[in-house]
Amino acid sequence: MDSYIPLQLPYFAPEDQLPAPLPTFEQIFSSKRVFHSRLDKGRVVQVGDHFVAKFGTDSEIIECESLLFIKKNDASIPVPSVYAAYEHEHGGVLYNVLIMEYVSGYSLISVDHLGYLTGEKEAIVSQLQACFNKLRHLPCPRYFGALGRRPYGKKAYGGPFDTAKAASDAVYRDLVRDLNSCLFQGDEKLFQQYREMYEAARSQFGDYGKHSKPVFTHGNLRWENIIVRPDSTICIINWGQAGFFPEHCEYLSATLMNIPIRHRLSNHREWIEMVPGFLDSYESKAKLIDFIRCEYTRKGRFWDSTRAGNHDNSDNEFPGYDSGDDLLDDDGDYADLDDYDVVHDSEICR
Repeated sequence: MDSYIPLQLPYFAPEDQLPAPLPTFEQIFSSKRVFHSRLDKGRVVQVGDHFVAKFGTDSEIIECESLLFIKKNDASIPVPSVYAAYEHEHGGVLYNVLIMEYVSGYSLISVDHLGYLTGEKEAIVSQLQACFNKLRHLPCPRYFGALGRRPYGKKAYGGPFDTAKAASDAVYRDLVRDLNSCLFQGDEKLFQQYREMYEAARSQFGDYGKHSKPVFTHGNLRWENIIVRPDSTICIINWGQAGFFPEHCEYLSATLMNIPIRHRLSNHREWIEMVPGFLDSYESKAKLIDFIRCEYTRKGRFWDSTRAGNHDNSDNEFPGYDSGDDLLDDDGDYADLDDYDVVHDSEICR
């Protein structure tokens, strides 16, 4: 496993595995069915009835490798098929191009209220549990990082790392920013309080117990990345941040995500309540991160602007949370949406 050789481009799946002839770059580039777009940095489009293409200067070929790695080791894990990965120059720009299976169905983010799924939700949780049990049994290396002993994908973790402590510290730094004193506007006492809490929480966060070995994780497990097909089976998409993490990182990635502007807190809570049904719970670590976010960065799962500046919420299960309010910042806008870039429509989300 430590001797994994990165994929050599271009990659094309055998023709007998294709549902139809591959689209050309011109067909991909001109597609009007856009799921996500960041100018030249990255675009996700549907091409015809069978394909989804990701292309841009920021598109991660590692996603293709992660999907091929999963398929090779356990083809029963529900992930999209990969049909091609290559580089293509267009208009003086060198694009990374990934062509994958288009997964029809709906994403969990498109459900107005997860509670309405009732019995179907139980079936989804059961399938997710089976999926992640299989992922945990995939062969793993002796390092923490992306395939081929490379740094993690788009996240700011860095790596690769040789120990669970180093990997866990990197995850902590990404989840809780080490704020500069100038952001506290001269309140030295509050800054010192924050620093003490930051370091104390960092020490507790690194207590990972028996889970000191790397396991293969999705790395970006959000509800919009779970597709329910028309036959009620699931498919998990968007593997560009996958890699070998300490096990608790999957739970934190799933429960400490940002909240999309279209969805109210009640739906978000139901998602968080679903997660322990298919992942081992590390809620104590999540609450630790949440407390600091709520108190100092206004980016907690249940942060509420009506409690902003109140640093005496220690009796609350979720400090700063009020079930009747949205996550709003001081200007009345949703907090922490800058890197939430999913484009949603009624049918599916990529």
